[in-house]
Amino acid sequence: MLKRHLPLLLYISCSSNAVQADFIGLHTDASNWFYHGSSLSQRSNLESDFSTDNALQLSIAFEHPLPLLPNSKIKYSQLSGTANHNPTTLAADHTELTQSNYLLYYEILDTMINLDLGIGLTHLSGQMNFFTPSTIEQYQLSSNVGALYLQASMQLPFTGLSTKTELTFSQSSDVTVKDLQAEIQYDFLRKSYLVDLGGKLGYRYMTVDLDFSEQNKVKQEFKGPYLGLNLHF
Repeated sequence: MLKRHLPLLLYISCSSNAVQADFIGLHTDASNWFYHGSSLSQRSNLESDFSTDNALQLSIAFEHPLPLLPNSKIKYSQLSGTANHNPTTLAADHTELTQSNYLLYYEILDTMINLDLGIGLTHLSGQMNFFTPSTIEQYQLSSNVGALYLQASMQLPFTGLSTKTELTFSQSSDVTVKDLQAEIQYDFLRKSYLVDLGGKLGYRYMTVDLDFSEQNKVKQEFKGPYLGLNLHF
């Protein structure tokens, strides 16, 4: 009896594993962002250009087949920038900014073209120093901001290539963050040892608007290309 049903049991087991691999997945990626930044302060009415720098950006996402429960994603990046107003002085505007996104989203489309929509929370923390000829202003930042999330991607059949655009818009009464990424990806290991491994090249543009007071509003901008790897289990 056991020998007679063994092929059927093996088939069911393999089929279950295949279905699980197709619908349950863990997506991770890490990339190095080469960015240039700038800062504009309302009080000093000066725009500071930050020196070109680089930062590590990470993300991890978990997807599953349960229709009523959202998928989840976490993104992280840490930025810094320093700019001299006058090369003959030591005083310089300086920014340290950490951004974390905690996102819940649904897959609206899951074919050759994918579309994800969701909501979440953006946590900003850091410190900003602003120098004027007569004053030094220091601000500590720690803020949780509601976020809207959109991701659209498209696979190019039989090439291993895909494209992706990702937008996170976060806003509260005194903080607004717009974060846009666009990238092209190539999977050079696909379904090898149950994982996909690929490289990607993209461009990221982010603005941060802060209202520290009625007299001082600050807008910072960071933009530049990034290069990284992604892994899908």
